[in-house]
Amino acid sequence: MQLSISEQLQYSTVRIECEDRMGRRSTGSGYFFKFKETANNGEHTPVVITNKHVINGAVKGRLILTTMNASGNPVDTDHFDLSIDNFESYWRKHPDINVDLCAMPIAPFLYFAEEKGKKIFYIPLDKSLIPSNEELQELSALEDVIINVIQMVFGITLIINLYFVKVLLQRILLLIMKEERNL
Repeated sequence: MQLSISEQLQYSTVRIECEDRMGRRSTGSGYFFKFKETANNGEHTPVVITNKHVINGAVKGRLILTTMNASGNPVDTDHFDLSIDNFESYWRKHPDINVDLCAMPIAPFLYFAEEKGKKIFYIPLDKSLIPSNEELQELSALEDVIINVIQMVFGITLIINLYFVKVLLQRILLLIMKEERNL
């Protein structure tokens, strides 16, 4: 099955639902990411990355994961609801209090789903999507305006993972710019 870029991005994200001690519920989103990927064989630690404020105070949490069929294709009508108690304790928060990011290793949860007869379909992002300082400097004021307009239009939806959205948009713009230079 050939997936479009938008479909690939769709399967790179996961819905996160949280509940605090008072029973208040909140939602957010996260991104699947290949952490500590080795260059020679591609082995990595699968993690979900989100913002600290999404999971702060969460005593219960839930990830809604897409399953895959025997051919390895996503089954959009079948999801695996992963409910986790003491949710906040599973996340590794960035040590800098000014960086609103955290990560949760998910390999044990993927194995758990498999034990329940469900294989999870996801497309992890990797460090190749993070632009270098040189690439960031290539962005012109126009690209910054485009990114800011997109952020304004989708602000409420994207604010949760604004950093990752901006990085992805910057990377896509850089790829388009490189493609145009090659024409």
